[in-house]
Amino acid sequence: IEKRPGINIKLCGVANAADREALARQTGKGGQQQDKPATPAVEVSDERLIDLANSRDEAVKDYLVSRHGIKPGRLIACQPVIDPAEGAGPRVDLLL
Repeated sequence: IEKRPGINIKLCGVANAADREALARQTGKGGQQQDKPATPAVEVSDERLIDLANSRDEAVKDYLVSRHGIKPGRLIACQPVIDPAEGAGPRVDLLL
C-alpha cells in the first residue's frame, strides 16, 4: 500500500452471533468472564454489537497508521455490520 499512494482502503468492522454470546456472558465488575452464563440471560442489543464492530475497525486503523505509517486519510471507515451467517467470524473487512 505504501507503493500506491492513490489507493484508499475501506475498513468495515463486522460483529457476529458469537460476539453477542460472549458479551452476554460477561458479568460482574470490569466485565470479567464467569464459567457459566448469567441467570437470567443478558440481552445484548444490536447497537452494542455495532459499537464492537466499530471498535474493531478503529483498532485496525490505529495499527495501520502507527505500525505501517499509512496516512489516516487513506483509511476510510464504512458502516459496521452484524454478520448473521452461522459460523461467521468476527473481523474487519478491508476493501480497495
